[in-house]
Amino acid sequence: MKPQQFGRQISTTRSIPAPVGGLNAVDSIAQMPETDAVVLDNMVAQPSNVQLRAGYVNWKTGFSGFVESLLPYANVSGEKLFAASGTAFYDATSSGAIGSAVVSGLTNARWESTNIATPAGQYMYAMNGVDKPEFYDGTNWVAVDSGSTPAITGVTTTELRNPVVWKNRLWAVETATLNAWYLPVQSIGGAASKWDLTSIFSEGGELRAIIPVSIATASDFDDYLAFITTEGQIAIYSGTDPATAGLFVIQGVYKIGKPIGRRCFFKAGADAIIICSDGLVSLGNLVRQGRGKKTETISYKIQAALNADIQSYGTQFGWQCVLHPLGTKSIMCVPGVPDSPSYQYVQSTIN
Repeated sequence: MKPQQFGRQISTTRSIPAPVGGLNAVDSIAQMPETDAVVLDNMVAQPSNVQLRAGYVNWKTGFSGFVESLLPYANVSGEKLFAASGTAFYDATSSGAIGSAVVSGLTNARWESTNIATPAGQYMYAMNGVDKPEFYDGTNWVAVDSGSTPAITGVTTTELRNPVVWKNRLWAVETATLNAWYLPVQSIGGAASKWDLTSIFSEGGELRAIIPVSIATASDFDDYLAFITTEGQIAIYSGTDPATAGLFVIQGVYKIGKPIGRRCFFKAGADAIIICSDGLVSLGNLVRQGRGKKTETISYKIQAALNADIQSYGTQFGWQCVLHPLGTKSIMCVPGVPDSPSYQYVQSTIN
């Protein structure tokens, strides 16, 4: 009787985990953890699974050009959203077709805004460094100069951009300088005062942004104001009143990679995250630890891809990162070619 012949086993069954580690653009495939992905398009890694992107719906339609800025406003009565497109602002609070422009005759749609509250109410300032700042009181819009109501005096208002509020005081950047300007406490107008940072920044450049941040150190926890230049130098101040000696004191000057875009930071809780050539850098960690290794940046695992994007599109307008708390995500926009669809990197804020 011929012995029974058994074939060799040519396959096995194996379970492959979902790529919950997310996109990996720094390790070779041979060294990459099996929970990481080489390509992860329209999917978001969560702690226990990978979620397919939910898609999109049109919110506001009928714009003649791209919407380049969104301006959110809130007061005790509710919230509003305005969209800047072409040379005008439109009310985008409700969905549907756009109506008439609420502000027209602008130079461009590239604006930054901040809400400011005083005992008299809640307001919004929007600035772009070319047009007069636009002030919104919940009903009416005002192009602000030295003769408007409210008025800002002492500075050419068309040169102001990137407004922020810190310790009840409105601050703004002066275009193409190392100057910042601020208003009196709890004021929506008045005489602006200059804070000249020329002697602080040894590498020159111009002021890119002003960043309010809360930082915990080994000894205390306080609110600080950071000024960042186009060369990546950051000066951090503490105190309350820039107009009084000893009440607004520099804490240090730090160095990171050059910031990318005008909207080069976003708030993440008390901290601020800066988009720069080093990646996404925590300002709190920078102060506590200094400029560390690449592995300490939030964007370390996509750093190679991000560096390639910066090389190709770093000078384009539209770099920005925002938090989506309800979706537990942070979303960073890479603008790509002007006036064409962009793409985003999305990170879970849970893991």
